[in-house]
Amino acid sequence: MNASADATRPEFALGRVKAKFDQRIDLQDAVRSLLDASDDADLTSELRALFSRWLLVKHGNPKSRELGDKIISQLPDSSSSPHFQRVIDLKSSFSTPSRWIIGSDAWSYDLGASGLHHLITSGLNVNILILDTQPYSTRSTNSDSDAVRKKDAGLYAMNHGDVYVASIAIYSSYRQTIEALTEADAYNGPSVVLAYLPYSSENEMALSILRETKLAVDAGYWPLYRWDPSKDVPGLEPFSLDSEVIKMDLREFLDRQNHLSQLTLSSQSANIAKEFVENLGQTLHDARTEKAKASYGILLEAMQRDSKRIKILYASDSGVAEKMAKGLGERAAQRGVVVKGVLTMDSLAANGVKILNAAVASESTPFDDTECRLQFSVFGLGVSRYWPRPEDAGYYNKPGKDLDVRLEQLGAERIAQLGLGDDQDANGPQTGYKIWERSVWSALGVADADVKEAEPEPITNEHIKIASNYLRGTIKQGLEDTTTGDLAPSDGQLTKFHGIYGQDDRDIREARKEAGLEPAYSFMIRVRMPGGVCKPEQWLAMDRIADERGNGTFKLTTRQTFQFHGVIKRHLKPAIQGINKALLDTIAACGDVNR
Repeated sequence: MNASADATRPEFALGRVKAKFDQRIDLQDAVRSLLDASDDADLTSELRALFSRWLLVKHGNPKSRELGDKIISQLPDSSSSPHFQRVIDLKSSFSTPSRWIIGSDAWSYDLGASGLHHLITSGLNVNILILDTQPYSTRSTNSDSDAVRKKDAGLYAMNHGDVYVASIAIYSSYRQTIEALTEADAYNGPSVVLAYLPYSSENEMALSILRETKLAVDAGYWPLYRWDPSKDVPGLEPFSLDSEVIKMDLREFLDRQNHLSQLTLSSQSANIAKEFVENLGQTLHDARTEKAKASYGILLEAMQRDSKRIKILYASDSGVAEKMAKGLGERAAQRGVVVKGVLTMDSLAANGVKILNAAVASESTPFDDTECRLQFSVFGLGVSRYWPRPEDAGYYNKPGKDLDVRLEQLGAERIAQLGLGDDQDANGPQTGYKIWERSVWSALGVADADVKEAEPEPITNEHIKIASNYLRGTIKQGLEDTTTGDLAPSDGQLTKFHGIYGQDDRDIREARKEAGLEPAYSFMIRVRMPGGVCKPEQWLAMDRIADERGNGTFKLTTRQTFQFHGVIKRHLKPAIQGINKALLDTIAACGDVNR
């Protein structure tokens, strides 16, 4: 690709804008150095005050621009001070111009390869204006269907969550165009404005452009809207639909729905057709069902007055014990046991039957030596692999064991033997928990109760993705955690969508376990390379990353891409940055992001 073609790509424009931002950061450092050098003779008290005020408002465009102009007007042409001369050399960066990158709709055909993705995810305070010039009346000649459009760059940007997005058409709404451009310029972050300006040649008549614009907007082909993430707070609405025709159609649809609702509600005073009235037989059946439920509730309440009564207490710093305790309470109620509460260990001082679900992270006894008369059973949660050496085995599940012994010493009656849940068992802690729970039901005399227990909903990748804040999870915090070379299990699933798999060296796994060490964790990175096409400079970059961040090798896979191995956790971020710098990425290389 020649230089002129490179200059039309968004990466080229982004690089130039990034250079301007870097110069401004250099200027900030230079100003701070100048202020620290208190013996600088060229620095007047007035300039010192202006510099200090400018540093405070450097990100506020109007105030920063005003102070920057004042500073430039008072700066000398040169200075003998190296600190002052550095500021003078960078004085053009005092101003904060409105930065716009203008491109054509060709960027929308391949959002990843065109570089638009890099612009959107850069986080820089830069505005992108994409012009769509295809006339509405000629769109069918370029696609198989009138409904087919280019990739929706606006929707793509909105899915990112922190990008201002607007769709405008100057020949449809001048007011909306001005509002969108003003809001985009004021937004502190990336902004994408899609503008519709249909014309076939530079000599196109304004009336023709107006007609094409009206056709596209009225037909819904080009909707007018604004999305401002800074308004995503209570009391404000981040999304604004500005297409009057679309709003009118939506209002008519809702009016029809409301009209039907009012007809249904006024059935006693109007002559309504039979299909709008509930079937009398079904109504009578529903009434009898409700009466039967009420009678059953009264009967159940009377029976529970003579039933077993328990309180479930838990202690946890991870939430696992809390979840198990609440599930135990639900199953106890299904068996006719009166659950007086599912509480924390702080609520220990009470009488009656107690079931204690203890998952305490520390090795200390979780309550004081107070005399108590109660019946109890304890279930403890632990991870045996934390204590691999035989001499340390006593620390496994130590809080639960200590609690069980101490309660007996205080005179409490154990109704079921201590249960222990090991995270390393085949089914995790559930292996030991199910055995313990059955013994508790037997002790309470409700083991034979006819209960249809609902299967717990499995936690799938979809649940993890939904709760991950757009695939972020706690990956950032995990990378900063230097106490382990691994990531949390949920983050391990999320990194697959970023093209990263967690691994460990199986050859030395047992040796490290015997030495009381965690496995030798590392990560595999798979690159996403469209069409399997790699430029020579990209090949050299991959080779360099393998030497500096991996184990010195990288594979060519049947997926037509590169694959790195042996990347330790602290090298993950610089490795991904190096891949991105080579204009490649890893998104979805190991797992699908959208199903």
